[in-house]
Amino acid sequence: MTLGEKLQNLRKDSGISQDTLAQQLGVSRQAVSKWELGTAMPETENIIKISQIFDVTTDYLLGYTVVEYPDIKNQLKDNLDTVVLTIYTILSVLLVYCVMKSAIHLAREIIWTIRPLASISYSEWKIIAPGLGLGNRSKSILFTILSAILYITKLMIKNFYKRGQK
Repeated sequence: MTLGEKLQNLRKDSGISQDTLAQQLGVSRQAVSKWELGTAMPETENIIKISQIFDVTTDYLLGYTVVEYPDIKNQLKDNLDTVVLTIYTILSVLLVYCVMKSAIHLAREIIWTIRPLASISYSEWKIIAPGLGLGNRSKSILFTILSAILYITKLMIKNFYKRGQK
């Protein structure tokens, strides 16, 4: 593809008329027409201006490369999007990991605080319960059930944690 054909394609793809391009370059419309027809060549400074207007390399215009500059820009943009998505995914996984670690640690602390209460006798409970604000029997039963649930939860977390370390 010649410089004239490339110039005409770039101009038409951008929706620019020959008059508009000529004004931007400071030349006549006839000069742009001659360049596109291949009967004349633009000066070096105009080739540089054309490459800047259409965001392509001068090498592309002159036929030294077949790749347009915007294609390279799109590839770089796609690569940047992939890198950003990868970083976002890694940070999300780290956040979830930290939250899970904190939840496991908190559950262990709660269980080690309540577990001794699950193994006391009824007579001991009658002495301790009023001090905890659990004097009546229904509150005591609820507290015992809560202790059992927390103990089971602790065992489940412990098994989950053991499987994660293997």
